[in-house]
Amino acid sequence: MAEQITLDLGFKTFEVKDPDGNVAGVVRFNPADPGFVGRWQQVMQKVETYRKKIQEMADSDTPEMDRWTVLMEASDAIQRAFDYAFAAPVSQVFFGGASAFAMTSSGRTVLENVLEGVYPVIGEALRSAADKAQARMKA
Repeated sequence: MAEQITLDLGFKTFEVKDPDGNVAGVVRFNPADPGFVGRWQQVMQKVETYRKKIQEMADSDTPEMDRWTVLMEASDAIQRAFDYAFAAPVSQVFFGGASAFAMTSSGRTVLENVLEGVYPVIGEALRSAADKAQARMKA
């Protein structure tokens, strides 16, 4: 039997559930990792870039077929960005194979619901990591 090394890498495991309580999947990452935070900022930039592009198309006379093409392109790019940020194939868990812009029963897009679900986790982990770092510096 091989020897083992056990390390605390700060990873946390989160079950992603649907409104009925069914587990859609599990996501494991270190939400307090500065690398994650940097990659997450890139996700948000990509979301904002596509949001503006989609809004501009909605405000113009862009043919509907071209709008659908951009929505598909945006969804694919955003889902790839999520996988990059989390360094794992999380888009399948978060989006379940649907477009990021698929509408939900609440009238919101899947992307809006995913962002609303992920933000508190990231924010809390960053606050906790900062508090722990400050406490260590004082000791």
